[in-house]
Amino acid sequence: MGSAFDLTAFILDADGARTELHIASPTRKPGTEEYSCRVYAPALLPGEKFVIGVDPGQTFRSAVQLVRTLLAEQRVVDLHGNDLEAFAGPQPVSEVDDGRRAKVGVVACLVDDEQGTRLVLDDVVRDSDSGRGSWRFERLYTWKSFSDSLEDALCDEDLKLIGENIVFRLLALRKFQD
Repeated sequence: MGSAFDLTAFILDADGARTELHIASPTRKPGTEEYSCRVYAPALLPGEKFVIGVDPGQTFRSAVQLVRTLLAEQRVVDLHGNDLEAFAGPQPVSEVDDGRRAKVGVVACLVDDEQGTRLVLDDVVRDSDSGRGSWRFERLYTWKSFSDSLEDALCDEDLKLIGENIVFRLLALRKFQD
């Protein structure tokens, strides 16, 4: 490990096969307060993925949580084969949440059916005016069906399109909520 926020390890499957895991040290996007770090985990994700965050520590912890969430029966071990504590036990709670939320939002879920997997995006409204709280379904925004395994079907262009649709919908909801 070169930095406190740089991890090179291995993912062990149930048969003991090792594949590389690398979570790079978060970097700040020039001229912004945004950070991102590269996650390379070919046993879990196709290609490299980038996790965004509000500071280096939170960004790195979010990347670790992403990997933890994707682990099934696999374990994460260091270069000597020792289990890494960050990938075991209960998921930690983020300490940087300031509780600020908009009144409207978009929620996403995945639904499996006989044709494959459907990504569903719904408009939601927050039940409370005090920041965090429950969200109530308002209406269906859209969905996209995938006939292949979603992990294999999503290319960078699909991810970009999904992200753009979510942000454009949030901008439209914000504009018309007043």
